[in-house]
Formats: sequence, C-alpha cells, structure tokens
Amino acid sequence: MNVAQLIRQATAKGIPAFHVSIPDGDAPDVPRLEGTLKEFWAAAKTLKAKAVFIQARQLDEDDFEVELPEDCVPWYGPDDDSSFDGDNYSVAVEKVSPAISSYRKFLGEDCAFVLTAKGGVAELEFLVTEDWWEEFNDESDKAVDVWLDRRERAEGKAAAGREKRTAKRLGSPSPLLS
Repeated sequence: MNVAQLIRQATAKGIPAFHVSIPDGDAPDVPRLEGTLKEFWAAAKTLKAKAVFIQARQLDEDDFEVELPEDCVPWYGPDDDSSFDGDNYSVAVEKVSPAISSYRKFLGEDCAFVLTAKGGVAELEFLVTEDWWEEFNDESDKAVDVWLDRRERAEGKAAAGREKRTAKRLGSPSPLLS
C-alpha cells in the first residue's frame, strides 16, 4: 500500500484525502501538504478554513553566508582560516562560486511562502518557492560542497606534512643525544 492508493480509497468513499508531512524543525502538530497549490486550496476548502495565513521569506545578505557546525568540517591545523567563530564555520558562497552573485538582483525579493490554512481546530501548511530560489539553493549547496572538498584536501596535505616532519624528527638523532 502507498499514499496514492490510500488517497484513492478515501476519495472513492467520498472523503477528500491529502498527502501531508511534518517538516523537520517545524511545529510537529502542523502537517504540511505534499502536492500542488491547487491541492492546497482544495484541502483548505475541505477544512472549511476561515483564513489562510501567508508567511513570506525574502532573499537577504545572510543567504550568501552558509553556517556549518564544527563537527562536519575537516580541521587542518592551528593556522586555520578565519571562517570559524568557535562553534560554526561560515562559508561565503560567492567567494567559492562567483556566479552566485547573479542572484543579488533578487535581494529583498520574496522567495518562499508558507501558507497556513486554519479550519476550526485543524491547520494545514503548504510551502511555495520561486524557481530562482530553488536554483540559488542548489548553487549554494554546490559551493559548500566545493568548500568542504578544498578543506578536506588541505587537511590531507597538512596531515602529510605533519607525518613527514614526524618521520624526519624520528629518523634523525636528537640534538640532545649528540
């Protein structure tokens, strides 16, 4: 059995059914519709929604800096770069991928919307995003991957250098023993 089969069964019985999920990080009691905007409006009507609340998100300067927790970033020595603030690393995605600068024309523009239908005691959310916002996020994710790859290579070089210095020290007599 799958979601589509369950929806068909409910519909055959005259009961409108909609696929929902609980998004990570969101309130666990507000399901999010998985489908189309048209299906959201149908679900809102089914809930006899008294109102639909719309939260809008705009592209801002902070979107050009991606925060990564310390534990997912390779460390390559005490002379590390200044992107670490003690807890997180900050990745300036434009420095890694200058093409991302083309999205600056959208600064201050609405890029994503969360619609919340309120119907009696029930609520239902739906996420709408602009195509360019999805593209920006994909490009930003790629830039973070490149940044992480560069750090991993740098960590490998630093580790090789440490091993070489250690081997050299162990291979040559200590000045104190001469």
